[in-house]
Amino acid sequence: MDPNPILQRILTNPTTNDLLALQCILLFWEEKTDAPLERERITSALSLLEDFHGYLVGLESKLEAHAFAELASKMDMGAVGVVIAGNIRGAGDKLLERVLMGGLSETLMVLASRQYIKAFNRDLEAFLLQVAWQLRTHFWRFSAARCPQLPPSERTALIDSLFAPIFDKQASSGAKPVVLGCLFQVLLLGSLSGMLPA
Repeated sequence: MDPNPILQRILTNPTTNDLLALQCILLFWEEKTDAPLERERITSALSLLEDFHGYLVGLESKLEAHAFAELASKMDMGAVGVVIAGNIRGAGDKLLERVLMGGLSETLMVLASRQYIKAFNRDLEAFLLQVAWQLRTHFWRFSAARCPQLPPSERTALIDSLFAPIFDKQASSGAKPVVLGCLFQVLLLGSLSGMLPA
């Protein structure tokens, strides 16, 4: 079982299907090896793969929810004009009153729907921070296994520099999912580097 084609796709355009295919290969390798160090590395890579898969599934779900919330909000905005037009048509001598009341109620509905978008952004930020927490642990363990002589303070500083864009509250939240995806890809490649066929 050659993982290279699957891994190449994961490194360019990761999908949950390719992660599942790679999981099968790693489980097969884990079953066939008798070397304790090799088994430990495969188990570690499987754990990373599990978190990567969870990240992609969670991110896809959150982005779809955001798209639906955005669509609903835009539909609410379009409804404002319809309500006002209906109020104008049958208003008679209460035109101003009906336009103001209809416009006010619809504007409040639009503002309320925009709050869902803000709530989504906060929910996405919390999700990304949770994923970063998990991934940071993987980086620490990978570094400790490959460079045990590195003092903990230096290890922490190096890892913190990788995750600085994620934990920075001022950084663009649009870039954070991409950064996390790249960090997963880099660590996955590093974790598998000694096990891959030439």
